Amino acid sequence: MLNAIQEKMRGRQYPGLQRNLTNLPEIKEVMETVKSVNGFKITLAANGITEYTQIKLPGTARHQLGIKFLAAYDDQATRPRADIEFSFALNNERIVDDVNLLFYTSNVENLTCEEYNKLERPLNGTDQYILTFNNPGDAIDIYIAVYWI
Repeated sequence: MLNAIQEKMRGRQYPGLQRNLTNLPEIKEVMETVKSVNGFKITLAANGITEYTQIKLPGTARHQLGIKFLAAYDDQATRPRADIEFSFALNNERIVDDVNLLFYTSNVENLTCEEYNKLERPLNGTDQYILTFNNPGDAIDIYIAVYWI
């Protein structure tokens, strides 16, 4: 039994293998609906505005599902920073405008149960993301995950 499993694992891996799909149209259908995520680190300048435009998704990305930030903590790392606001535009469409970052973070205090915040938008492969942050405190690194199909 173990040898059969080892042989299967050594073989070619592809989406749909767990469902025993073997024909190309079925495999393509599975691949087109698999959720993916890309993460980015953003360094916010102290006491000012930071504009971040370095979010680049693969050209195969067709649909943005949503975003999620990792909570930015103060120097004592005791509680999330509640003073950072951000705006978010995708392909010249303003999606989020001057909202507190905590509404889009994942931490215990705001009890967010969702994997990501739904901000569904179509993508075209050459998408332009512009995130603007207003940080009135010390410089800090934050992290964002962009979920897409």
